[in-house]
Amino acid sequence: SILIISNQVPGQYKPNLSPFVIDQAKSIEHLGHKVTVIDCNPHNRAFLLALVDFIGRLHKYLKKEKPSLIHIHCGGIWSFCASIISHSFPKVITFHGSDLLFGKDIIFGIKKTLFGVLLIRELLENFIAKLFSIFSIPFMDYVILVNNKQIKKLLFDKKYKVQPCGVNTDTFK
Repeated sequence: SILIISNQVPGQYKPNLSPFVIDQAKSIEHLGHKVTVIDCNPHNRAFLLALVDFIGRLHKYLKKEKPSLIHIHCGGIWSFCASIISHSFPKVITFHGSDLLFGKDIIFGIKKTLFGVLLIRELLENFIAKLFSIFSIPFMDYVILVNNKQIKKLLFDKKYKVQPCGVNTDTFK
């Protein structure tokens, strides 16, 4: 069986998210595998409540089920907690870009509110989330990246593959 963990699962409280995680799960099931998807924050709760809930649900699932593979589709604190809790299971993580890369607006702190005030809290939260993503890497058996810019962010000797994700806009020129 395969366990997919993601913070990007559409549902009742997050209906506008892309269904790519659910589509991937259905495709894998179509190949004959049992797939379970755990949403990090299905009720779109405040961060700390969501984190405690996620840790409890994941721990309970892993006590009952023994997946042959865990595919984590998010970085940050979610991937770090999942990697610690599931330390004895094979794990793959997909970093979709923003969970490892710093945008220029974040890195230089120039993202501003309507009133021109720097969003220091957002800067710190973004930086800390990226650190947790990086700290998750040693616990992974394999890393999937969506672009070459992410390779230099690995910092650890890990097996990885760059698997582009998205639309080649040059096709439409």
